[in-house]
Amino acid sequence: MVSNRRRGFIIVRCPYCSNLSIAKISYRSRSCSFCGRRFTISQATIVKYADDARMASEIVRSLKKRLRV
Repeated sequence: MVSNRRRGFIIVRCPYCSNLSIAKISYRSRSCSFCGRRFTISQATIVKYADDARMASEIVRSLKKRLRV
């Protein structure tokens, strides 16, 4: 999906609560919007890559919807 890995976004799973979050590929750390804990991207599981924020948001919504069912 992403030809240039320096641009774009990644969907990561928080290592503490398993919540899905979006981060720019260039980020080294992220705060979870659910549990509030800060984690490094290298600790997290990268679920998917996306070219832009809108695509990343759609992927997260789709995955969360699938998990609720």
